[in-house]
Amino acid sequence: MSGVKKVTDVAAKAGKAIDWDGLAKMLVSDEARKEFANLRRTFEDVNHQLQTKFSQEPKPIDWEYYKKGIGSKVVDMYKEAYDSMCISYSPSTCISRKPVCYKFVNKMVLI
Repeated sequence: MSGVKKVTDVAAKAGKAIDWDGLAKMLVSDEARKEFANLRRTFEDVNHQLQTKFSQEPKPIDWEYYKKGIGSKVVDMYKEAYDSMCISYSPSTCISRKPVCYKFVNKMVLI
């Protein structure tokens, strides 16, 4: 399961798990009810955006397009770094890739 899918799934589960009506019954002041209504509306807006706008996988990078405009040497360096990136919820799965990224940073600094 991709990271994007995990985020949208967690957001959907969180929205269903919150007992908004039960929480609203605990509030005693009108000001608290008003703030709570704003919180709920904001949560629902963010959750809706996660379910729609951010639920899609990003489009693949067109490396050839950038090579035409920037030059292949620079684009190849960025592609190497991009391909070596690892985004994971578990740090142990990316340890072997960190030296590749570090090497790339050193190359960029030297240019």
